[in-house]
Amino acid sequence: MRVHGAWSRDRAYYRRSPWAGRRRLDGRRVADGVATNPLAHGVHAGLVVAGIDRLEDIAAVTTELRRAHDDIEADDTAFVRIDPVRGAADADLGEDTPSHADPTCEDTGASRPRPAVVCALTTTAPVQGAPWIEVVGTGGAARLSYTEDLLRRTAPDGTVTETQHERTDLVENLLAHVRDPEVPLLCPLAATAPFSAVLEAIQTAPDPAPIAPEHVTWLGEGEAARPVVDGIEEALTAALETGAPFSRSGATWAHEDAIATWRPETATTTTTGSRADGRDALDEETRS
Repeated sequence: MRVHGAWSRDRAYYRRSPWAGRRRLDGRRVADGVATNPLAHGVHAGLVVAGIDRLEDIAAVTTELRRAHDDIEADDTAFVRIDPVRGAADADLGEDTPSHADPTCEDTGASRPRPAVVCALTTTAPVQGAPWIEVVGTGGAARLSYTEDLLRRTAPDGTVTETQHERTDLVENLLAHVRDPEVPLLCPLAATAPFSAVLEAIQTAPDPAPIAPEHVTWLGEGEAARPVVDGIEEALTAALETGAPFSRSGATWAHEDAIATWRPETATTTTTGSRADGRDALDEETRS
């Protein structure tokens, strides 16, 4: 499962409010950032389509958070990978096979394991494009441009079929549920737990590392000035195709010290989660 977002935001965007671009404000969490605000919808949609419905479904969340804007704290460029817990359906993979060695979803019928959700997101693209989520497997690929409600299906032979869908308004659904509790919520509160875990992983990771100025080109002036990271489009593609953080998929401006891994605690503990440096979670799968 792949989540791609390449947007562009200028200085004015991050100066529109005191909390914009901040991780903390007056001692409290803000949790602004590319993966938790402008492109958060893609992350949540990826979790839903991947079937990661509960906190208990998550084995680990690996992040690499970066920022090109020089006057914010939050990430404007982020790699996020959510790996599901391995269940009985994964038994045929073998004990030595990483549960998230491949972010694609193979069509193995009823025994199909949940795929990892791999996200590559930025607000430093040279040209803004529609964000999308994509499922890739032996049966082809299905890509949903969720801001356009456009589904593009690519068959193994390369045949492309596009379908335009109508949008169901979540606010209207909520109001209908309030008026008549028999109307089911499309997104009940419990369904937000996996995304809340991603938010926790991002907030407990180290503050986003700045991208060196020599790798950033500024376009425009004043409040309209916006950064473009060198090779950002290629970096997003490489991270999605390899399932590896930017620093392990060829981005020259990235460094491994920004990688972090968060795991939910077991049911016997009382804290909400823990963070490691990420190397233990990804070394065997992504190093060559």
